[in-house]
Amino acid sequence: MADPTNETSPASAPGFGRDGTGAGAMTDRKKIDPRWRGYYDALLRERDHCIDLVSGLATTAREANPNPIQDGLADTATDLNQADESRGVLSHDQDLLVEINHALSKIEEGTYGVCELTGQPIPAERLKAVPWARFTREAQAEFEARGEASKVKLGTLGDLDEGRPPRVEDEDVPAESANEPGDRKDG
Repeated sequence: MADPTNETSPASAPGFGRDGTGAGAMTDRKKIDPRWRGYYDALLRERDHCIDLVSGLATTAREANPNPIQDGLADTATDLNQADESRGVLSHDQDLLVEINHALSKIEEGTYGVCELTGQPIPAERLKAVPWARFTREAQAEFEARGEASKVKLGTLGDLDEGRPPRVEDEDVPAESANEPGDRKDG
């Protein structure tokens, strides 16, 4: 797997965070609102996992250099198809990484859990399902209905970790915000 600190890695772009800069670089956890510490930790884990995926996919896509004469046309077509699929997943995961970093920044700034369109609180159930949500479900639907869909699409947790939401540390999050297994709802 590619080194995420390598300059050629997409995860090394400014703001991706593994290099100690950007979202998540805050060292004093005590400055984070206690309501959001579990989400912050879960988002950091998801971000690190996503960086690993992005780095691995970038390497896979970059290394695909089939030779039709040596490998045969069928193998070449298969290799090219796999490289195209890797690039598509890579693009999605990079977008998701941007969303995760945005959520981390909002936690650090004290604006997490507030809809960017209405200013209303985002329900805990939505944040459990999509911790990087920028909008309430209603605002998201309205936003999309007006044709103003976000440049960066919200990913789903299933894209990253086989459908399991990130673990939120119960001791850091009030009961109404704690992540319980099986209580995930579509957001």
